[in-house]
Amino acid sequence: MRVLLCLFLLFLTPLIQAQSETANLGSIMNSIAEGISPDAFKGKFSDDIENWKNASKGLDGLDVKSFKDQLGALIGGLKGKAFAETSRKKLLKDLIGVNGLAGMKEVLNSLVFGLDPALLKDDFIENKDNVLSALNKL
Repeated sequence: MRVLLCLFLLFLTPLIQAQSETANLGSIMNSIAEGISPDAFKGKFSDDIENWKNASKGLDGLDVKSFKDQLGALIGGLKGKAFAETSRKKLLKDLIGVNGLAGMKEVLNSLVFGLDPALLKDDFIENKDNVLSALNKL
């Protein structure tokens, strides 16, 4: 019985740790959205950004569908001029193919690196490495 309990705990510990790490995904997405200048958002999305942040807040890396919905809304809510190194169309195409945490991280990295630096807030630019580091730890 002890052996079974030990094996169960050995299996469960990494799973619990992975779930707590992926729980930070919504926080990272919010940090990215907060780092984008309001001038980069379309009017309708700009008016609804707080609702988007609240919906994204509890998002974790195990909920691929919600991630796609939320990130798709964020990308769609940005004006075309917000993208410097990539395009909205490419990001949305990449988002369709996401089926797990690795894909989520990849699309978020592409978004961060693809945004026009002129439309990012100074605080975000200064802390961009911290956001990317947190994303890579997921």
